[in-house]
Amino acid sequence: MRYFFTILICYLLSHTAMAHPHAFIDMKSQFLVEQGKLTGIRMQWIMDEISSSEVIYEIETSKNKQQKLAQLTNEIMQNIVGQHYFAYFYDDKHHPIKYSKQPENTKLTIINKRQLQINFDLILSKPRELNRQTVTLLVYDPTYYIAMLYLTPKDVSFLGETTCKLKIIEPESNPTMKDYAASLDKNAEEDTSLGVLFAQKVTLSCP
Repeated sequence: MRYFFTILICYLLSHTAMAHPHAFIDMKSQFLVEQGKLTGIRMQWIMDEISSSEVIYEIETSKNKQQKLAQLTNEIMQNIVGQHYFAYFYDDKHHPIKYSKQPENTKLTIINKRQLQINFDLILSKPRELNRQTVTLLVYDPTYYIAMLYLTPKDVSFLGETTCKLKIIEPESNPTMKDYAASLDKNAEEDTSLGVLFAQKVTLSCP
């Protein structure tokens, strides 16, 4: 099983694809702040047009579009939660920051008639004080089958008042690993150490 939500991977595998990655997600992450505490992260993921196309076709040709959309939303979110939201969040001592098992405000929509957009709130298991610390977020597919990217610095932001700052750190360029990823086709054995090498880091720093 690929390390991504099953329903989309089934469609991706129906296409001829060479070299990792085979699909792309444009991301936005909004850090939720209430009364000086971090409570969660609001995620927006937009799939590329090719990866979206057959899922959209299934929705549009369904006799009951709303029922099909609700079914797919549930299936996709179950798989996202089962893969730890593809999100790895660490404190300044590199200890994992825990999440709730139940996302909030989940939604699957079709934008511009060509792309799937997935929205959900990842809720921390308990609110976290934001003072004199730095935490780090990485969102990625461990196999690098799908590339998950922030396109601009504005793709990370806060919802709520805070004096903390956000920064996207790009991964170090490694020509050897890029060549290795490019050599892998869609049927290659999964290498779950690959994705982190291409993952952007988001640092949240608080005075």
